[in-house]
Amino acid sequence: MRNYVKVKNLYLSGGMPRSASTWLFNAIRLILLSSPSIKKNFSSGWIHDNIPPKLYTLLKTHSFNEPLINRAKLVAYSFRDVRDAVSSAKRKFGREPTVEWCTKWIALHEYWIKKAHIIMRYEDMLVDKRPFVEQISNHLGIKVNPNDIIDQTLQLPKDPKNVKGVHNKVTLYHPNHITDGKHGTWKHTLNPSLIKAIETKHKEWFEQNNYSL
Repeated sequence: MRNYVKVKNLYLSGGMPRSASTWLFNAIRLILLSSPSIKKNFSSGWIHDNIPPKLYTLLKTHSFNEPLINRAKLVAYSFRDVRDAVSSAKRKFGREPTVEWCTKWIALHEYWIKKAHIIMRYEDMLVDKRPFVEQISNHLGIKVNPNDIIDQTLQLPKDPKNVKGVHNKVTLYHPNHITDGKHGTWKHTLNPSLIKAIETKHKEWFEQNNYSL
C-alpha cells in the first residue's frame, strides 16, 4: 500500500462495513469533483487499490489508520445497526456472521466517532440524504446543489456488470452491491441464538445508539 501521509490534501471516507459507506464515498467524490481546481489534480479510490496520490486524494477505508486520519482534511464515517450490517455481509459474501465480527466493528466504531468530522447514521440517510451532503459541502467549503449531488449518486450503477476485479475502480460498487437495504432485515437473516448473543454482549452499544433490543 502506498504511503498517503504526505498527500497535501487528503480526504478519508470510512465506515462500518455494509453501512452505505460506498454511497458516502461517492457523495464526497462528486462534491470534490464539482470544483474545477480540484478536478484537475484529483485521485480517489479504495485504499488497498494502490491509488496514485495527487494534490487532492480521496480514499475509502474500513480500517482505522490514525496517522492518516490525523492528516486528513475531511474524515467521514458511516455506521448502521450492527445486526443489519452483518446480515448484509452474510447476504453479499455468503459467510456466517459471528459475535466477533460485531465486536470488531463496534470497537472500530468507537475509534472513528471520536475523530470523524462527519458521522452518517445509515438509518437517517435512508430517510433524508440532504443533511449529509450539506455537511460535507460546508466542511469542504465547496458550494453545491445538494439535490444535484444526490441525483448523481442515485444514478451511479449499483450493479456494475462486466467489471474487471472485485469492484468498479471509480465508484467502488461491487456487482450485486445492494442486497436489501432496509432496516431490520437481521430479524429474518440471523440465527436467533446469534442475535441474542450479539445483543447481550453489546447491549450498551445498542442503547447508546438508540437501537431497540
